[in-house]
Amino acid sequence: MTASALLLALTLAAPADSGLGGYLGGLSDSTDAYFGISGARPDTTSFDSLLAVGLAQPGGILNRGPVHFGPAPWVGFNRVLGPLWGASLTASARPLGALDGRLGYAAGPNLWLGGGEYTKSWGRRPRASRGYATEATWTATVRGGRFQGVMDLDRRESVLAVARAFIWGTDRQHYLLRDGVRASLIRETPSLRLGLEARDELDSPLDVTASWNLYRREPVVPFNLPARLGRVHELGVEGTVRLGRAPAWIEAESRWADEAWGSDLQFTRLRVAAAADLPLGNIAALIPQATWGRLAGRDIPQAAFYLGGASSLRSVPGWSLGGTRKALARLDLLTSTQLFAPLHLPPQLPISLGAFGGVGAVWGDDPYGGPGSPENEWPQRNEWLVEAGASLLYRPGLPDPRGHLRFDWAWPIGPGRGPGRFTLYYSRPIDLLRITSR
Repeated sequence: MTASALLLALTLAAPADSGLGGYLGGLSDSTDAYFGISGARPDTTSFDSLLAVGLAQPGGILNRGPVHFGPAPWVGFNRVLGPLWGASLTASARPLGALDGRLGYAAGPNLWLGGGEYTKSWGRRPRASRGYATEATWTATVRGGRFQGVMDLDRRESVLAVARAFIWGTDRQHYLLRDGVRASLIRETPSLRLGLEARDELDSPLDVTASWNLYRREPVVPFNLPARLGRVHELGVEGTVRLGRAPAWIEAESRWADEAWGSDLQFTRLRVAAAADLPLGNIAALIPQATWGRLAGRDIPQAAFYLGGASSLRSVPGWSLGGTRKALARLDLLTSTQLFAPLHLPPQLPISLGAFGGVGAVWGDDPYGGPGSPENEWPQRNEWLVEAGASLLYRPGLPDPRGHLRFDWAWPIGPGRGPGRFTLYYSRPIDLLRITSR
């Protein structure tokens, strides 16, 4: 048996991870179905054999070569930095890791930003364990310099957020400045992800410096929530575990900053989350997700929990609510792309439909300066926010094969709630936690 035939046999024998993985995998035959014989796959036997040899010899023929250099621009825009102009340079060599340096100028506050980051990954070859392959990888990262950070520790700024801020002024995230050093170490297998992080950084507030945008609209959020000034010595641990071979995950994360370590700020932050990917035959997948968080520490907006936006409750404006306690549950139903097969759409348009519902609340001390509510009691019934909605999803395949460009319309449910909201964003179906490798 040739190496390509062996690789094909192993692929066909492998069980599908989930309903979502199954119907996404069905896209592989869409070219043949649409174009017929003119879209037949080319003979790639020699390439398959080369790939099989390379996978069997890590660090071998596929990975040899000199140090690679990758220059790239570093640009951005938001209401606190205004336009950011800069450049980055990455030098990488497989045995040594990758070193990334960047330098940029923020025209709004007249600040130079930048620094360096070193990343090194290593691991061991797959091995047979209980009938399926396992592997473990390690990733170490050290970063130092001055960078902008986002106030919500559970979210990251996206390219679409930068575009929305520049074009329409719909910039809802809140920002701070961080000067210092942080380091992390992550170990990941197909069923377990463990991480350890430490940082010594000065957190500083930032003011709004850019009230303009391309369409000359008034910014939807005219202020930036000020971070509490102070040097933070923080230690964080996290873990994500897959429940056996089922497509379900549980994640827990905790962060501590203590005056005994020389930190100006003192807090303990705990977050747990769970998610699953449940198949409904070959036509759809059900994605339940839930998260809960608790912060012990007062007047620290950069450690608080926030509610609203694409990865939270989509009927609530992004980051419009905050507190020291948070609870959120969401349920998404995603259909297979084969639903549109009768329309004979081109394979370049892998689209599907979705429906969702959610419920969530934040309580405790309000980082926006509101009266807040008792921390040790669950919110009253009328303080829980409920929504339902529908989605149109497009899966481009890049940069993440599991990522979707989503067009969502969310309706708030309950008396006194506002009108529905439309959101456009890019995310994975599971976005309240980081699932382990598949």
